[in-house]
Amino acid sequence: MTPTNQLDPVTSRALLRTAAEKNLSLDLVRLLDDGADTCRSRFVESPRHDLTIEVPSRQGHLVPIRDGEQVEIYFRLDDQRYFFSSSVTDRAEVPLSNRVNLPVLVLTPPLVVEKRQRRRYYRANMRAGRLLAKICLPTDDAKPRRKPDLSLVVADLSAGGMRLSFDGTLALCPLQPGQLLTLTFLFGQPEKPATLEARVQHVTSIADGVVHIGLEFVALGESREGRVLQDRIRRFVAEREREELQRLSDLKGSE
Repeated sequence: MTPTNQLDPVTSRALLRTAAEKNLSLDLVRLLDDGADTCRSRFVESPRHDLTIEVPSRQGHLVPIRDGEQVEIYFRLDDQRYFFSSSVTDRAEVPLSNRVNLPVLVLTPPLVVEKRQRRRYYRANMRAGRLLAKICLPTDDAKPRRKPDLSLVVADLSAGGMRLSFDGTLALCPLQPGQLLTLTFLFGQPEKPATLEARVQHVTSIADGVVHIGLEFVALGESREGRVLQDRIRRFVAEREREELQRLSDLKGSE
């Protein structure tokens, strides 16, 4: 069953065709080794490729994006925000007239497109491995574990859950929908460890060798300690949201 925040493949393809036909603006986030770089771009129709976007520019110069770069795309249509992960496969040109060609990036069509706006909690994108979750899998052994089973990068975080990134295939991923996990992660200033329970909601392959795991926090609001922790997460996410909005505002101001 497709998670409610994810579109089925047919709907995803139709949505991206509409985005190209409307030449919709988008936020392109480059996931670089030394951090994230956000650029403005737009979808472009191409007769030869399934998914192309305009090569972004900054201060009159094309951004030097290389083949193979991992990217995230955010865009809006009819007051709904969407997101997908992809990678750059090639650079090409789309003719605008007999004399003018538009430089474009060819992207891998995403396996899934997610709705990103209509959530109970805002989700902050966590990039460049700035946040790790240490996970203990369920066990019948009554003895406490000395070491976590997994340490995964947090792709995004909200007061209600998080999305983790696993380097591997679906067959190798040890997490399955419905599993109840105990996880610990460090966040905020000063950093203090947060330990809580979460349930796996979905496990989805988004690209070759990359799997995303959606988790929902369990029973955070049912105790005083849980409510304090949820409030810490909410404040942390709100700060990340302000940073993101400021970055996008600065980017638009430089165009």
